[in-house]
Amino acid sequence: RGPIPPRRDASCRPPVAPCMPDPGGPDASGSHVHGSLVLHKDHGDGDGLAAGASVELLIAQGGAAAARAVAALGPGALVLPLLGGLHGVAEERRWGYEAYPKSPEGRVAIDLAELEERFGLFGPGDLAAEAQRCPAALDTRLAALDDAALAREVAGLQHWRAAAGGRLRALERRAAWALLGLDEVRRAFKRRALALHPDKGGDAERFQLLQEMKDILVQRRGRGSQGSARSGEDGAPGGEDESSGGEPAGEPAEDPASEERRRSDAAEAEAVPAVDREQLERDRRKLQQELADVWERCRRLATEIKTAQGAACGGGTQAVHRLRGLAERIMQVELAMLKDDDPEGASGVLDRFLRDAGEVLGVASVMDPVAAVSVVAMQVTGPLAARVQSSGLQRQCAALLEAVRRAPEILEQQLAVAHTDAPSSTSTDRQRPEDPDDPASQNVGTIEVSERQQREAGGEVVPRGDDRLAAETDPSQRSRWEADGVHECAGPRRPDGSAVYCTACDCWVPLPVSFDFGGFLLHCEVDFMHSMAAGALS
Repeated sequence: RGPIPPRRDASCRPPVAPCMPDPGGPDASGSHVHGSLVLHKDHGDGDGLAAGASVELLIAQGGAAAARAVAALGPGALVLPLLGGLHGVAEERRWGYEAYPKSPEGRVAIDLAELEERFGLFGPGDLAAEAQRCPAALDTRLAALDDAALAREVAGLQHWRAAAGGRLRALERRAAWALLGLDEVRRAFKRRALALHPDKGGDAERFQLLQEMKDILVQRRGRGSQGSARSGEDGAPGGEDESSGGEPAGEPAEDPASEERRRSDAAEAEAVPAVDREQLERDRRKLQQELADVWERCRRLATEIKTAQGAACGGGTQAVHRLRGLAERIMQVELAMLKDDDPEGASGVLDRFLRDAGEVLGVASVMDPVAAVSVVAMQVTGPLAARVQSSGLQRQCAALLEAVRRAPEILEQQLAVAHTDAPSSTSTDRQRPEDPDDPASQNVGTIEVSERQQREAGGEVVPRGDDRLAAETDPSQRSRWEADGVHECAGPRRPDGSAVYCTACDCWVPLPVSFDFGGFLLHCEVDFMHSMAAGALS
């Protein structure tokens, strides 16, 4: 099929630190590295626009957990589980790039360079772990990196920060709508707009007036932008330079001598790249802290959305409609080029379909998995299975449909695993070191259990504070979870018995004693924030 044409130009590539070679430029052999995931030029640009619109739709109207994952970790959190399902990757490993090796035949199923080009240097699992890395672990990490690797990580986190800013703002806007209870206003506007739309027999002037009124109410205009706009209208600085034929005023032209000096300095900088190790480490620490802040903020925003809106999820019809149109365009080209009875070629079609439509399919899968399965079965796997009779292809098609069907469930599991496998938490919520001088930071359950352990160590029989959890054996000797440990807010439990996931608080609750469910019940009764969250959900 020839080389894969690049999807994006050089200006769209992530920033690269000075000491690192440009990943989009020629390598040592003079050939160019193709990191594009799009195969056909005829629909590549449209796919990018559809992917961006689908991600915005998910953050604005999808489930709180999915919106949180995409806002903090990027669209790879949705696409990688589908790729992993197609290629048999274990569910708990699908967020890591290292789980996608070369196929036994030597054909690259999911190339690492392609994943990094599409979703960034850090995969979703790496970002989640990095967000919860403690300072000591970060020091160890920095000590193990050379200058080139450190600069590469800084560039990767800078690229993540540039992309995550817009997603975070979209999630903040949705949380603001949910917190203020303005969903009814939004629905009323949509009903009114539908009634006044010219295509529906409405008044075009009133429809335009309705749009202007909406802009007045919800569009945020900063004073600085208003001032600059007014100054531009008045001909003050900030407007267009009339002497330049309407073009914006640019920087003054350089004289030949200064331009020559600038070129000379740039050539010297390229010849001998200056690497400031201390500055790189400072940048790396700052970016890690920003990632931790975004991770925690997305968690809190998702909790607010879930509290205000419950499990309500809209936009599924629109997401499936986009998937249907994109799948039709892609498969029309692929089926025309596919030879009959070519199992390897048909398997490549599935790979390329996920590469071209991964974001759109991922969004539709978590917003309306039943409809997404129907679209994929009718327009992708069904025509392929009818064209090529192969048991291996049938297994791949079934695996893809199963991954689409279970996309919401797998996403929830990945978020839980991200919390479980994190080296340690940097968030200020529940896992922070406690200040003994700050009464507000003291954990009542931890203090009570600690005192009881000390008294039991001295041979004293101490009854438990909650008689409902009385057990025949010493909790410190338990090696498994008891069957009577049931609570409406209890979610997954860590295999080592160290914590229980609280669905009301959307976080892991550490247990002072392993496999002692009483610590979780004590959290549910004592923690004020838990009581507020549980009451709102009920």
